[in-house]
Amino acid sequence: GPPILAVAIGKGDYAAAAVNLDLEEHRHELGGDGPGAFKIMPEGDRRNLAMVRLRHRPSGRNLWVANAHLMTESRDGAKTNAFPGEVRAGELRRIRQEVQLLVKPGEAVVFAGDFNTDASELKRFTAPLEDSMGTGRTLEVDTGLEFGEGTAARFRWRAGEEPLLLREAFEQVHRWGPGVGTPDVGGQCTSRNAKRADWIDYVWYAEEALTMAARLAPAAPWAPIPDKQHPSDHLPLRVLFDFKGPRLS
Repeated sequence: GPPILAVAIGKGDYAAAAVNLDLEEHRHELGGDGPGAFKIMPEGDRRNLAMVRLRHRPSGRNLWVANAHLMTESRDGAKTNAFPGEVRAGELRRIRQEVQLLVKPGEAVVFAGDFNTDASELKRFTAPLEDSMGTGRTLEVDTGLEFGEGTAARFRWRAGEEPLLLREAFEQVHRWGPGVGTPDVGGQCTSRNAKRADWIDYVWYAEEALTMAARLAPAAPWAPIPDKQHPSDHLPLRVLFDFKGPRLS
């Protein structure tokens, strides 16, 4: 199996776990007249999935927090592989599988990370991916992502054998594209450089188990970052969640 670090913390009903998993990404190489060999990416280029299971002591309820930094376009685009986006789609599929394996029905989930994909382009992971050489071939990767009307998007995953729906906390802010941009046009973003202002960071949560009490979207910077006020090229997303059900004292 893939390199994995799993740590048990606590005992019995208070047991939790921390998991760090090598996603072992594969991609079809560029071929002369069509998709080439399907090969694993070099270890130095691969990404990890980190998950931790927490116990909320006052209520006894469990919360899984998952985080991943998906592949960059420079290693998952038309210049590097036959099906642009297949690495990120494969990462989401693998994360979906691990969530189904680890999360029990009824446990709350928050999945956050840098998807290296703008909000306007995330729909690419709902349909077959087209090859970059114009042969008409397609590749289908089931990420579980679905888009509905307006700003509605969900990851339709499973926790064990039970349905698990994940909703993006900021979808009414970025609106899957129309709300993204620079401040001079009233837009917002999570990353800006000299070439683009994108919303590429997300916070997905299990809406059956959690309710969003508050959120704070970052103010789009007027100039590329990092700078003196922004030490990173990404802006932080902040969300406050409550467990659904009676409020605890």
